[in-house]
Amino acid sequence: MTVQESLEAYAGIDLAIAKKKRLPVVVVVRRAGRLEPLALNARGAPKPPCGCGNARIVDVENRRRLAAETVTYLTSIERHFGVHIVRIAIDAPSAPCPGRSDAARGPKPRSNKKKSTSSRTRVALRST
Repeated sequence: MTVQESLEAYAGIDLAIAKKKRLPVVVVVRRAGRLEPLALNARGAPKPPCGCGNARIVDVENRRRLAAETVTYLTSIERHFGVHIVRIAIDAPSAPCPGRSDAARGPKPRSNKKKSTSSRTRVALRST
């Protein structure tokens, strides 16, 4: 089946990069006016790449490797299911902190806002 004869497909990737966890991917095709997911977890279907963890993904080479593995995976999905992926949606962090993981950043800074007192505390303060 050539690319022109194959069914158009759409892929969605949640950029979850937990260590040794498979990349969450969905590929759908339009049939009878509905989007239907392909059975990517079926026996014999190619397996998505595994993440290397949040701490390591900030490294450029690790990101390039994961991207290349993902392209290879999606290409193998096209061949296996006889589809042609025409669009890919990626759910990823908009601005990861270069060189540091969430754990390495430590706790979030405290707000400088003055905490309001509860209504019970205000009543108690007024009555004294």
